[in-house]
Amino acid sequence: MGSRRVPNEPFLVSALVPAFNEATRIRTAIESALAQTEPPAEILVIDDGSSDGTAALAASLGARVIVQPNAGIARTRNRLLREAAYPWLAFLDADDVWYPEKLAAVRKAHEVRPEVDFIISDLRCVRAGGAVVSASVFATTPHYRAAPKTRIAPALDFIERSDLGRALAVGNFIGTSTVVARRDRLVERGVFFDETLPADAGTFVAEDVEWYLRVLRTTDALAIARPLGEYRLRAGSLASNYARVRYGDAKLGERVAAHAGAYVEGAATAFGGARRGQLRHAARMYARRYEFKRAAEILREAQRDGTRAGDAAAIAFLTILGRFV
Repeated sequence: MGSRRVPNEPFLVSALVPAFNEATRIRTAIESALAQTEPPAEILVIDDGSSDGTAALAASLGARVIVQPNAGIARTRNRLLREAAYPWLAFLDADDVWYPEKLAAVRKAHEVRPEVDFIISDLRCVRAGGAVVSASVFATTPHYRAAPKTRIAPALDFIERSDLGRALAVGNFIGTSTVVARRDRLVERGVFFDETLPADAGTFVAEDVEWYLRVLRTTDALAIARPLGEYRLRAGSLASNYARVRYGDAKLGERVAAHAGAYVEGAATAFGGARRGQLRHAARMYARRYEFKRAAEILREAQRDGTRAGDAAAIAFLTILGRFV
């Protein structure tokens, strides 16, 4: 457990918005922060080398804006952590929105368990145009539902760090724009996003999940079990390119296994148990995209962890199909 904090200390929040060419979307995100029933003390935008007027628009809406040469999402998030001026850091991606009661609900959760320094919440997932993909990510994610948790107030769950880490090893259900954490838990302890993770055409290791697993080494979590915002799914987003994200989950597991002491207890073991399923899932996703050679490669990798009936035939079939595309 972290040290118990004074329940009535000021709950001052920096809203952290990374942005790269988001002029068509960032207005909605910033306005959702401004519309909070308990507004943030600042809205900080790091413009990561945009060429479409993102910085000027954000500044016109009242955000504090810092412009930098393009550096990528991990470096941009780290700049946000370093530049934030207030004790609590609330992430808000430029294409997401918060509901008006978001920060008030987080503040109330903090008052219930002030020693917990990592607070998440449920969210809705919608497509561009507003079609609902999921009305509740928590409700539709089996590994979140299966994670041990204790209801400590209406719609508020306490989750021990190792239980949350094991659940995240199976698959991510934490929207970055739902995360609120204490600045001193991160910056003063040097818990920054890893800027060296693979992100290429074949693999994407999620920098947010990797970071959560290190943050959770020293704090438990609170989960507000109702949607307090929306994740906007659009063409070309990582969520719509799930094959390489799922393959990246297996690669993250390898990294955690190699450096288990840097991550929350139990994560390495959980990744080991999930690895084969992650690889086979990634192979299925690639096959559905008609990338048969890539699917066969990943199934061969899964086979090295132990054979499974039917995989050899599937590899042979995928290899044949790969010759025709």
